Amino acid sequence: MNKKVLLFFALLLQFATDIFALKGDRSAISQSLCFTENIGQVTDQYGQPRPDIRFRVAGQGLNLFIGNTGLHYQWNNVEKSGNYDGSFLSALAEGSIALSINSYRMDVTLLGATPGAVVITEQQQEGIERYYTPGINPENNIARQYKKITYKNIYPQIDWVLYIDERSTSPVLKYDFVVHPGGKASDIKIKYSGASELAVEEDGSLTAHTPMGIVQEKTPYTYSISGSPEGAPVEVSCRFVVENNVLSFSTGAYQGTLIIDPELEWGT
Repeated sequence: MNKKVLLFFALLLQFATDIFALKGDRSAISQSLCFTENIGQVTDQYGQPRPDIRFRVAGQGLNLFIGNTGLHYQWNNVEKSGNYDGSFLSALAEGSIALSINSYRMDVTLLGATPGAVVITEQQQEGIERYYTPGINPENNIARQYKKITYKNIYPQIDWVLYIDERSTSPVLKYDFVVHPGGKASDIKIKYSGASELAVEEDGSLTAHTPMGIVQEKTPYTYSISGSPEGAPVEVSCRFVVENNVLSFSTGAYQGTLIIDPELEWGT
C-alpha cells in the first residue's frame, strides 16, 4: 500500500469543490454544522454519482455522509512536501511542492433497515450551496441545508432522527431512535465496519477507534412517553451491547413511545 495514502474500502466518497454560496457568508456556512443535501455533488473516487448518499455534514478534519441505511465517516488529512517562495498555487502548478491525501473511512450500517425510508427535512437554513459540476442540472443545482432530518420507519414502527443540538456552547450532532408502539428496540442493530476497536467504556459510552480518529457515542439518555396527554417523560434504563462489532441497545421495561438518545462526538 502506498505509504502516503491510507485507504479503507475501494470507494472513498468525495464532493465537488467548486461551490458558490448564494446567501450569507461562505465561511460562516462551512463552519456551522448542518445537513447539506446531496443533489449529485457526492461521488466516489472514480467520479461516479452516489445517489445512496442523502446528506453530508462537514466537521473538523472529517466528512460525515448520511446514506439510506447508515453513516459513513471519512477522515481526510492533506500533507504538503517541498518548499516554495511566493504563491502556493503557482508552486503547486510548477511541481515544486506536492500534496498527498491521507484518508480513512468507517461505515456504520443499520442492519436490516429499510433502504427506501421516507426522509423528512426540517429547520431549513438560509445558507445554500450552488454547484457547477458535470452531471448536475444547472437549472437545479442548489443544495439546501437543514438542522434536522427524519427517516420514517427505518425499522418497523421506528424512526431515525438526526439533528444538530445547539443548546450548548458548541453545536453537537445527535440522533434518536423513536420506537413507536408496536416497534421493538431489539430490531436496532448497528454494524461498525472499519473500526480497529469498538469498546464500551466504564461510564457506559461507546468508542470506535480508527487509525485516523475516533467516534464516541455517549451513554444514551432513554425515556418513554405514554399516549395520555398528561403523560410526562419517564426515564428508562438503557445500555450499549457490542458483539462482533455490532451495536444494539438493552433497555428496561416501558410503556408508550420509547426515545433512545445518544450523542456523537469525533476527534482527529
